[in-house]
Amino acid sequence: MQIFKVIWAFVITIADYPAKLGTQLSSSDSYNNVPAGLKYPNIPLPGSNDYDCVNSPQRRDCWQGEYNIHTDYEKHVPHTGETKHYTLVITNAPWSGDGYTEESMLINGSYPGPVIEANWGDELQITVHNQLTNSNGTSIHWHGIRQLHTNYADGVAGVTQCPIPPNGTMVYNWRARQYGTSWYHSHFSLQYPDGIAGPVVIHGPTSANYDIDLGPLLITDWYHRDAFSLEYEELNGRAVQGPDSKLMNGVYGHFKCLAGDPNCDPQGASTYQVTFEKGKVYKWGVVNTSSGTHYTFWIDGHNFTVVQVDFVPIQPYETNVLNIAIGQRYDIIVDANANTTGHTDFWINMRDCASTSQQDSPYTGIIRYDPTSTADPPLFELDPGSNNCADEPLTSLVPIVPRTPTKVPPFVGGDSFYVSNYNLTRDGQNVFNWELANSSLYINWSMPGLSYAAPILGGAADQTFPTSYVPIFIDGTDEDWVYFVIEGIFPLGDIPHGRPLPVAHPIHLHGHDYVILAQSSSPFNASNYTVITDNPPRRDVAMLPVNGYLIIGFQTDNPGIWLMHCHIAWHASAGLALQFVERAADIDRYIGKSVAKDYDERCEAWGAYYDQSQAKQADSGI
Repeated sequence: MQIFKVIWAFVITIADYPAKLGTQLSSSDSYNNVPAGLKYPNIPLPGSNDYDCVNSPQRRDCWQGEYNIHTDYEKHVPHTGETKHYTLVITNAPWSGDGYTEESMLINGSYPGPVIEANWGDELQITVHNQLTNSNGTSIHWHGIRQLHTNYADGVAGVTQCPIPPNGTMVYNWRARQYGTSWYHSHFSLQYPDGIAGPVVIHGPTSANYDIDLGPLLITDWYHRDAFSLEYEELNGRAVQGPDSKLMNGVYGHFKCLAGDPNCDPQGASTYQVTFEKGKVYKWGVVNTSSGTHYTFWIDGHNFTVVQVDFVPIQPYETNVLNIAIGQRYDIIVDANANTTGHTDFWINMRDCASTSQQDSPYTGIIRYDPTSTADPPLFELDPGSNNCADEPLTSLVPIVPRTPTKVPPFVGGDSFYVSNYNLTRDGQNVFNWELANSSLYINWSMPGLSYAAPILGGAADQTFPTSYVPIFIDGTDEDWVYFVIEGIFPLGDIPHGRPLPVAHPIHLHGHDYVILAQSSSPFNASNYTVITDNPPRRDVAMLPVNGYLIIGFQTDNPGIWLMHCHIAWHASAGLALQFVERAADIDRYIGKSVAKDYDERCEAWGAYYDQSQAKQADSGI
């Protein structure tokens, strides 16, 4: 069964390494400090049964026995017999990663939180304690993790669970069926911009060789005001302005604090630094964990090789610059081969992709070839980026494990979802909202979408969802595909109360990697468009270009309630989201009695807390 819908999207501008994030990191700190090998592996053909292949600097395409870079990880996953255990304690505390102290929400007392690290095929058991003192519930989403048959562990308050109340605890159990670099973050209202986020690393094969894995490199914007207060600007029709600062693995050394400001803490500022050894080859997982900024990323004096986008390994290609939208990840390979004549220090750069180096100083981290150096690197005049925030060309993102979408239908006008922004009245207040599929998302934390779909959780037989939950019902088998067009512009008047704005949106889908059949910065024309059907790129976050469109598809092979939303935090908070109700009749079969009991008890605890709490829901809830 195939479903073809059109979403008209309307946009507004806008293990050792946990302790080492944001500190001096040398090659000797890496768990993979091994001799240099070949740059690119001699990758065997699929089905070559290279059972003796062992992961090494010379063969990073190998993994474990018959599992390698060609293994279809959605169908075949190693059985490791290992369970990795982590504990995350969420608290309110001051933080000053850039030298300006502010009240934040932290995980285990730090930003970013600890690395959640496992091997491909491992089980994970992660205990989350909510010790917040600001009357907030919480939940933790594992960004990009497919959660096959564990929809209840996706961690979206009001969608797949009730929030964890203050002094409450939840244990998330899921399996690492993919591999690569990602992040986890709160999916309760606007908590993650205030600090509830951290990296995820699932070790597996890589499509290019390297010597040393440097782990995750988190880049983010950073605000010195509480995210909830910033959201009032969005709801009042004023786009949230640019951030006060930026962070690389939690630190930044160049924020200019005003003299006499009591929040200034110069001792709290530092610059992310890493030591390279000439001739070695390094792997990095770059993750944009921002709230509202898409970043252009490059390294002075170095090209690099891209080997993975989100959780999808690709054929390696070389570049010198990347635009990384909010929520996107790129695993890159960097040769330590810079010309060190005259200086041994090089800037790691990140700037707002819509700006220039003159408007947003990009000099953020430092690579040092001489570990004794303390000098700032020279300023390179060349900024290799543009200012259009475009994703990488689709032709560059070639998945190693191929997919061939079937029965891609033509667009039929009228079979459409409309997304726009508009003003509405909520609780007596006129607020600026986004809508997707003719309704702005607004959920009830005490009655998640999963409760409506699963009889074991009290769901009704007719699966009647509130309109504000924006449910989109899709059905099919594991082999069927559904397709959607998302547009960034539409003629005024097509939506009575909506209006388009010229901004790009990073569109994130939970529960699936989607294929990108088309992506364009031109308006969609139903009589003149081209789709890629021969192994198109796949990922879980792609940019909807300004005034353009995005055509995506995915297989209906993961029953559950899956959120699709813009990953600009302010837009998601203002309702730019929908819920795919995928194969509703099959959801119950994957929820055991113990899971249902834990789910119900949490909802009862949250309901009892929320009824007497002074803090009330003021946004979409996600």
